[in-house]
Amino acid sequence: MTWLVDVGGYRLAVEQVGNGRPPVVCVSGLTGAFSEWQDVLPDLAALTSVVTYARPGMAGSDPLPAELADRAWPPSRAAEQLHTLLTQAGVPAPRVLATHSLGGLIAEAYAARYPDHLAGLVLLDPTAPAMFLERAARDPIREDDPAGIRFDLAAADAERRDVHLPDVPAVVVSQAPHHPWWRADPQMHLPWTPEQASARWQAFQREWVARLAAVHVIAVDAGHLVHEEAPGLAALAVSAVIDAVRAGTGGVRLDRRHVTRAGGRLA
Repeated sequence: MTWLVDVGGYRLAVEQVGNGRPPVVCVSGLTGAFSEWQDVLPDLAALTSVVTYARPGMAGSDPLPAELADRAWPPSRAAEQLHTLLTQAGVPAPRVLATHSLGGLIAEAYAARYPDHLAGLVLLDPTAPAMFLERAARDPIREDDPAGIRFDLAAADAERRDVHLPDVPAVVVSQAPHHPWWRADPQMHLPWTPEQASARWQAFQREWVARLAAVHVIAVDAGHLVHEEAPGLAALAVSAVIDAVRAGTGGVRLDRRHVTRAGGRLA
């Protein structure tokens, strides 16, 4: 089912499949929308209700009004937008947020602002704003959704410094260390060597794990688009968090054999 939800003068496209609680809300990375979750949805919809949405200007969502499009957004603004969307759409809380890349920053801001509405977290190769800020001499410190939100990574980095995160079941799934995350742009690793860039990215992934006290899974042969290249592994991570929420124990249990069969390894 797909519908449009007003979030304050403009509408965002929302899709929902499956039934059950806790609901899973998929938060896409930069330029992402519904399509990037399609390979994961069947497994998750068999377990619970799953909601995907498109940020402004993508996949049927309205573009941002001019007065909002002219300013850069910290992740907290996108988290507020998501909270309004889920409230208006009647998605029950608490929710598990399953995120990719930049979506991890939105989820982190959401967790800090709406802890009672959060049941668990799954971050697929989450973005590390500090790494991109180190490249600011070469590139802008902003990332843009097409026709939509301009994300300010300097503001993102500042927001993270003193944030308090709730204690919820969490899993971080990182791309394979040997898989070049810059392959869409062979120059993206500069000013480092490819090996140095990969090492830095993995270090920031471990930092995410520590921040969330999360279980860490490495995709054996998947790049940045973990949920598209290893959808079974992404679905396994989300299902483990759902199980932990339902059990009420707080701890995520992942069977090493199941992780291996899905194309990953426990770090």
